[in-house]
Amino acid sequence: MNKKELAGLTVAITTLLAGHVLSFISYFQFSGNISDSVQWYFSQCLIYAGSYFSIDIYAHYKLRKM
Repeated sequence: MNKKELAGLTVAITTLLAGHVLSFISYFQFSGNISDSVQWYFSQCLIYAGSYFSIDIYAHYKLRKM
């Protein structure tokens, strides 16, 4: 794994963890209510990480077939 792949993987995992932590903090701090902005941020984290992992898997699959 080169530095570029490691950096992308680190950012994707860190983004996922940040979304989870923010959601848990919001849930417990506001008695079970998660605000819309936290939900939006969490969904953006899932979209970013999902797109990173799916593009990475697709690229590796296509390069192996060639």
